[in-house]
Amino acid sequence: MTNYRRGLWIGIGIFLFFWIGYEDRNLVLPVLIGGLIALALALELGPRYRKVDVENPSAGRWEAILIGLLAGTLAMPIAALSMLVKLSLHAHVPADFSLGQVLSVLGRTPIWAGVGGLAGLAAALSRRVRYES
Repeated sequence: MTNYRRGLWIGIGIFLFFWIGYEDRNLVLPVLIGGLIALALALELGPRYRKVDVENPSAGRWEAILIGLLAGTLAMPIAALSMLVKLSLHAHVPADFSLGQVLSVLGRTPIWAGVGGLAGLAAALSRRVRYES
C-alpha cells in the first residue's frame, strides 16, 4: 500500500471518529464520507498491478471505467450505511437522520454511478495522454 492510499484511509478513519460524535442533520458529511470511501476503494482496486504497456497505452481503459462506475455506484449506499451506523450508535429522539433523508441519499445512486464512470474515463484518458506524449 502506497503512502497516499494509507494516508487516505487514516484520514477517513479520523474523520469518521469525529463525525460520529458530532450532532448534525446535514447530508453533506455522510455523502462526503461515502464518496471518500468509494474513492479509497477505487484506488485499491485500480490498475496499479498492471505494468504500463508503452506500445499500447490504452490498455486498461475499460478496467478504469468499470472501477470508476463501481466506486460511484457504491458511494451512496456507503453514505446511507454510515448514516444508519450513526443512528444506531446515538439512538436518541429526535433521530439525526429521518427515513426520508436516508432514502434521498440512496436515490442519488444513479447520478453518482455516472459521475464515477466519467471519473474512470478521465483517469483512462489521462493515462493514455501521459504515455503517448
